[in-house]
Amino acid sequence: MIRFIFIRTIRAILTALTVVTTTFVVLRVTGDPVQSLLPVETTPPEIIELYRRMWNLDQPLWQQYVGYWQGIFHGTMGRSFVDGRDVVGIIAERIPITLELMGWTFVAMLAIGLPAGIAAALNRGSWIDRLVMAAAVAGHALPGYVMGILMIWLFAVELRWLPSSGYGTPQHLIMPVITLATAYGAVIARFTRAAVLEVLGQPHVLAARSQGWAGHTIMRREVLPNAAIPLVTIIGLFLGGLIGGSVIVEWIFAWPGIGRLLVTSVAGRDLAIVQALVLLFSATMIFANLMVDLAYAFLNPAIRVRG
Repeated sequence: MIRFIFIRTIRAILTALTVVTTTFVVLRVTGDPVQSLLPVETTPPEIIELYRRMWNLDQPLWQQYVGYWQGIFHGTMGRSFVDGRDVVGIIAERIPITLELMGWTFVAMLAIGLPAGIAAALNRGSWIDRLVMAAAVAGHALPGYVMGILMIWLFAVELRWLPSSGYGTPQHLIMPVITLATAYGAVIARFTRAAVLEVLGQPHVLAARSQGWAGHTIMRREVLPNAAIPLVTIIGLFLGGLIGGSVIVEWIFAWPGIGRLLVTSVAGRDLAIVQALVLLFSATMIFANLMVDLAYAFLNPAIRVRG
């Protein structure tokens, strides 16, 4: 088990290094951010050079890279190119807002996907199964930005039941949560159905039925624990990807989280914030993958043996 954890941890660290390095290089070779922030035609050259020195953009690329890692190890990630505020402080203000949206989305997608998938599996071939699978395909295929716009048109413009954008009340949460949870819940429903069907055909389940066990007892003791093994992977990956997946939804509904912050920072070429957010998104996804690997190994000892 120790070898398994060590190998997975090293892979996670190497992946994080690759993501950070690639992001750092790409953001700097695509153009000078000072020229996008200042009117080059009217700004004196000495002012442009002053800003480049202030943000260390006049240094060679390798020195900027070393300085960036030094800042990370010291808990600082620079200052915003736009307003000069500390990047960590700016992101820290937005994280609780995004976590609120992600928390409710995670609960909603499980509440949608797990019961729907179990119901479809237990009624295989029936109208319930066909209805659930058709809804799952439609929910996964419909882009989030399309569904978000449709919900704004219906519930905010036509019916006037919900606010179209903003943050601060439970009503503001409803449409963003539904938009995000629909796609994720659809995938969970399909995976749940497949996992439950696979376990239902196993010999130990058939033996339990032949012994006269009650249906709910078989589900609780034999089906659900074994079906949870493949579900851990997809649910864990979704948990890690929720923050990154919130970018479009936060922009559509003007939700003031880190997803919307990323969009505005990319548009404004605020390299310090973009780098920090990419590092945060990738670290979240890498950590989720690592936790999924460990949980999968815990649930299935054969994985630990293979390493």
